[in-house]
Amino acid sequence: MLGLRTHWTQSKRWKNWGVNKEMSLEKIQSYTEKIRSSLEKESITPLERFIGYQVHHTEVDHLPVWAYWRGGYTRYLTGYKLSEITTNPGMLCETILAGLSRFRFDTVWPYPDVYSLEPEAYGCTVEYLEDAHTIVKEPVINDVEDLNSIELIDPKKDGRLPLVLKVIETLHNAIGDSHPILGHLQGPASLAASLRGSTRLLLDMKRNPELVHEIMNLAADTCVAFGKAQLDVGAIGISMSDAFASLPTVSPQLYCEFLIPYYKRIVDSLSRLTVGGVRWHSQVGFEQAKDPYNFIDQILHAGNGAIELQEPISLNLRRVKELCVEHGAMLWVRIHTMTLARGNPDEMKKNVRRYVEELGEGGHLLICAPISGNAKPEVIDAYIEALLEYGRMPLPVG
Repeated sequence: MLGLRTHWTQSKRWKNWGVNKEMSLEKIQSYTEKIRSSLEKESITPLERFIGYQVHHTEVDHLPVWAYWRGGYTRYLTGYKLSEITTNPGMLCETILAGLSRFRFDTVWPYPDVYSLEPEAYGCTVEYLEDAHTIVKEPVINDVEDLNSIELIDPKKDGRLPLVLKVIETLHNAIGDSHPILGHLQGPASLAASLRGSTRLLLDMKRNPELVHEIMNLAADTCVAFGKAQLDVGAIGISMSDAFASLPTVSPQLYCEFLIPYYKRIVDSLSRLTVGGVRWHSQVGFEQAKDPYNFIDQILHAGNGAIELQEPISLNLRRVKELCVEHGAMLWVRIHTMTLARGNPDEMKKNVRRYVEELGEGGHLLICAPISGNAKPEVIDAYIEALLEYGRMPLPVG
């Protein structure tokens, strides 16, 4: 395969990879000083904006620049390869801080991979590419005996999880008083699919539901353990990517039976530890439910702090926002990745302005830019400029 770096099979107790690698404190300090200098012109910090708007739902200066980005995009600012920042905490910290010094983001996402960290720590075979994200290749639960032999992972010892904790701790010490550092988890459904295999997990939901609940118990326990570990070292909230739990991959009935109980457990365990709360996202297909608004209401009732709707959106956004407000949650409108990759600054500004004017009244709105490797910097700049201009509070009455 072109770009292949190497291919490893990790043991379940693979210790502290990369955590003790040398970290350039001088570079980190340099980027930190640039970020602090840029904040001198601001009336409030991104952290104050986060707590004021998203926790207390009060008016702040403008809508948060809620960009969904990681060091993978801004590595061009440091010259590191993706394979380097996903295995070296110092390089990842440098790349994240370089991104904050270049773009006016309000969010900090301090994790190297979305869907491979926890499965890798459990011993799943993971393929490493030179300049692309790692890929989970093989599951570890092939039969009941495999599940019985698995022990809950230790975030301080297993796989690259200690790397994530080191990055959060370093960023917290550098900018934790000015920026919200968001912890991240692979959601329980996606983790279960990696551990068991997605096709087999779906078949098990029909043929062997007891096994699925056992796997979901392990996945939920993992989320709680890793989430607590991230909060302990400086994360302010918890975000879970759980794309496997999308419709129609799972039906609303399966979602309610196999997923919602475990989301509730995770929320109950973690939300009392963080003002930022817990939210799960990267799920699509709500419109395919027989009653999508009732389905969304169930998800919010389970404790989700945000409903993410990705463009193109066919649901009635005003109705979804009403549900979010009722539950004290946020409506998270996610701009299409192609707008960032192929659009132009004017299109982006019009898009942001439309959402603000239609949905901004009363707050509870986040406009998210999912920034991938092919996003244009000038379009990202336009997204930020539009939020600062059109998202200034008080927001317009729709």
